[in-house]
Amino acid sequence: LPLLMAPLLALAACNSSPTVEATNATGAEVAAKVKESGVTDQFISPGNWQMAMKINEMTMPGMPPEAAEQMKGVMGQGHTFNECLTEADVKKPKEDMFSGGDKECKYDHFAMGAGKIDIIMTCGGEQPRTMKMNGTYSPDEYNMAVSSDGAGKSGPGAMSMKMEMHAKRIGACTAEQLKESKAG
Repeated sequence: LPLLMAPLLALAACNSSPTVEATNATGAEVAAKVKESGVTDQFISPGNWQMAMKINEMTMPGMPPEAAEQMKGVMGQGHTFNECLTEADVKKPKEDMFSGGDKECKYDHFAMGAGKIDIIMTCGGEQPRTMKMNGTYSPDEYNMAVSSDGAGKSGPGAMSMKMEMHAKRIGACTAEQLKESKAG
């Protein structure tokens, strides 16, 4: 799940941003279209971002009952964390920005512009999963619904999940965050 956080934060851009659309595209092709569109000139504001993530539903056929109960207890609690995005982070999107580093992802549909984002992508090789991301964004805030459905009838590949993410810029990065950013 943490791999989803950074890419989703990078999705926010100005409501007057250009529109980017792609079909059946690789991460490199989407990154090139984003760069060519001029969206990177109006990307999200650098700074300290507070992100909240809440898993609303998760199923995995064949999961032991004890594990399922433990998962249900954790799901509704949500998770909040802060992340510093520097000027460089928001101006130069990387190829894996939207896919969380999975090089096997293919964008079935990618649309971004006018404060809205809509993505459907398929990731993974032998056990592919389809991820859908849909939401709204502005320079200082975004809201995103994310769902993931795996192939297969049992095992980790069959897992499905629905979650929501909310992020907002809460100010400048702290000195400690900037130090960690340079170290990473």
